[in-house]
Amino acid sequence: MKVDKELTYLMRRISEGERIEDPWPSIHATDIFTDEFYNRMLDNFPPKEEFEQCKDFSYERYRLPIGRDYEKYDIVWKELSEILTSPELKHYLLSQFKIPRVNLEKTCTSYPQLVRDVAGYKIYPHPDSSAKLLTFTMYMPRDKSRPDIGMWINEWGKKVDLFNRAEYTLENYPKVRQIPYIPNSCVIFPVSKYSFHSVDFCNIDDYQRKSLHNIYYYDNAVTDGWTE
Repeated sequence: MKVDKELTYLMRRISEGERIEDPWPSIHATDIFTDEFYNRMLDNFPPKEEFEQCKDFSYERYRLPIGRDYEKYDIVWKELSEILTSPELKHYLLSQFKIPRVNLEKTCTSYPQLVRDVAGYKIYPHPDSSAKLLTFTMYMPRDKSRPDIGMWINEWGKKVDLFNRAEYTLENYPKVRQIPYIPNSCVIFPVSKYSFHSVDFCNIDDYQRKSLHNIYYYDNAVTDGWTE
C-alpha cells in the first residue's frame, strides 16, 4: 500500500537525518518522501485562492488545512494526511526527543496544513506557541535556487525575560544556523520555551515559499476540531 510504503520511507529518512542539539534539539532530514510522491504533491499543489490569509502574525502567509475537502484536490493529499496523522508517525516522532514526561502524558493531535509565504514574509525570533508539543515543517520548492529563505535556529536569551515578547529580537536571540530551503526536506523539533527560530525578510518577488506544517497540538488547545 502506497501510504504504508511512504510512511516507512519517511521514518527511515528521519532516522538518517542530522541530529542538532545546540542550542536546542531538532532534526534536519532530506529526501523525506520518494521522488514520485513528492512530485505528485508539487504537481497538485492547490491554487492560492484556496488558501486563507493569516491574520494573527503575518499577512504575507496563506494557509490551507489538508484534512478538509479531499474531493476538491488530488488523492495525494488524502494519502499525505493519512501518513502525517498516523499513530505510528506520532509515536515515532515523540520517541526521537527527550520530552518531559508531564508533556507526554497530555494527549495531542496533529493538524497538517499547506502554507504559502509571499514577498515580504518575515517572522522574528519566537519559540512557538505553548499549545504545541511538536513542530514538523517540510519545505516544498521545485529546486534548490533559494536556500537562503529557510528557517533560522536562534540562540535562546539566557539573560532575557522569556515571557516578554517585546524582547524577542535578533539582538537578544542571535541566529546560530539556517535550515536551507531545499526540496523534500524537513526540520522537526519539540516546542519549549527555548526553541527560538526565525525567518529573514523574504525578498522573493513573485516566488512563493511553499511548505507543509504538521503541528502536534495538545488536545485541550483545540477548539471546534481545529486550531490556529
